[in-house]
Amino acid sequence: MPWHISNAPWAPWEAALIETIDSLHDRSTLSDGEFARLAAHCNSDQIREIIQITGQYHTISYLAAGLALPLQDGAARFAD
Repeated sequence: MPWHISNAPWAPWEAALIETIDSLHDRSTLSDGEFARLAAHCNSDQIREIIQITGQYHTISYLAAGLALPLQDGAARFAD
């Protein structure tokens, strides 16, 4: 069986949050079903904050990559 968010080891609210972030990253939007699953666990202020934080992460990433900013000394690195 291929991997899917519904059979992952997370609590329902965690799965809804991960699905939301993945959808915003992949398509910059949420389907009605994705929004409904998130709304089952979060109020409108929380949903707005999740969307804003996801967008802010993209903004910071675009700036850092586009300006070729050097990595911080001593910062954690991903494995090659």
